[in-house]
Amino acid sequence: MATWIVLSLLFACVGAGKYSVLPLGYDGEYIAEIKVEGQSFKLTLDTGSSNLVIPVQQCSKCTGSASCSQGSFGDQCGCLSALSSSHFEPVTCSEFSCPPETGSLTCGPPGIKLCDCRTASTEFPFLKPDVAVIVNGECYGDNSGYYGVVSKNKVKIGKFETNAYFTAYSFMIDEYACGTSLNVGILGLAYKSINSLGVPGPLAQMVKEHEIDDVFAMCFVKPASEYVQDVGKSGSFVVGGIGPSSLYTGQVHYAAVVDDEFYSVSLKDMQVNGQSFYMDMSGYNVIVDSGTTNLMLPSPVFARLSNMVTDLNDVVSFQLDGLNGPDVLLHVAYSDLNGNLADGGNNFILGQPLFWGHHVVFNRTLNAVGFAAQGNCNSHTSSKSKASSSTIAIAVALPLIILAGGVAVYYNRKQSHKYEQSIAYVAPEEEL
Repeated sequence: MATWIVLSLLFACVGAGKYSVLPLGYDGEYIAEIKVEGQSFKLTLDTGSSNLVIPVQQCSKCTGSASCSQGSFGDQCGCLSALSSSHFEPVTCSEFSCPPETGSLTCGPPGIKLCDCRTASTEFPFLKPDVAVIVNGECYGDNSGYYGVVSKNKVKIGKFETNAYFTAYSFMIDEYACGTSLNVGILGLAYKSINSLGVPGPLAQMVKEHEIDDVFAMCFVKPASEYVQDVGKSGSFVVGGIGPSSLYTGQVHYAAVVDDEFYSVSLKDMQVNGQSFYMDMSGYNVIVDSGTTNLMLPSPVFARLSNMVTDLNDVVSFQLDGLNGPDVLLHVAYSDLNGNLADGGNNFILGQPLFWGHHVVFNRTLNAVGFAAQGNCNSHTSSKSKASSSTIAIAVALPLIILAGGVAVYYNRKQSHKYEQSIAYVAPEEEL
């Protein structure tokens, strides 16, 4: 108990320095606007991938439905909004080497590797025939994907800027490029180990160059409908910290990340209205993924939930292994899962419905994902650039932390070890 209180106060200092808050839009995915060489692009925030992907002007085609339309999301193809040719600088094979082990795309045209050295071809007719450049592609679990030419340019996210590698795609595969009026690419936020180019993402570079905390956070407003919400109405994305206190209420409770690829957490139990599933969850790799639109549960877990839920007012709870302290108990109204729940086969992905009602913090220094109850997700206020760094904040707070630790030790000795004290309750609303 003492350790948890001290760590909670210490974690609260992280993000107390300079950070930047970006407003979000929504078109089935949550969208933030970034800039490449001053040109704006609206990209999906995806903690389930690690590459930066934007369209290039010489886009050849969008595959998928003939009209590129999809329900109420309009009829724009993502590749119609593209990087200016004056900003497009392909990375040559002489200045960059692909990772030694790279597979082939499982979607799209055959024979395309995830990372490869190419000259002009039928796939890339706009390349110079005498210059070999790096090309790159990826495929996702829904068989969508992209491939294109690697470039390196100035990338700006909020008020922070760096020179970063990205893929300027010339092809989008299947439905990904069609039917959304905002999203034109991807800002991958997972770890470097799954980056198909083997390079750190722009946020990781900004941490070093701008001396900001290796922390980002997301506050997603639950969409009122399936219609597009322009940037500024659907929440906030924080770079370099937890963000302003207006985005959340109460404490941030942290669950430990258990691998170095995705933001995978250890699930101890699931409950419906407080009743345990009584299932062994230890064998599942549970991924917290902002780019997945629903909750994907392994088939046995999906079947158990279906049998236990009887009403839309039921509450589904997830008990996560806490970081050096109490477990984290998250609650989601089943009404939020109705229509947003899928049998994932062997996959266990906590997607966007888990974000609704929670301010979610990804702390890469601590290898932890934190959760707090949401405040006002549309309060888009960045800290001033001359604000104190987290190091200064921790130094100032250290005497208080030591004092709190002493109080906590005394308090802990006086209390019985009840089950309720081993769980940090994170309410998505005032009360469910």
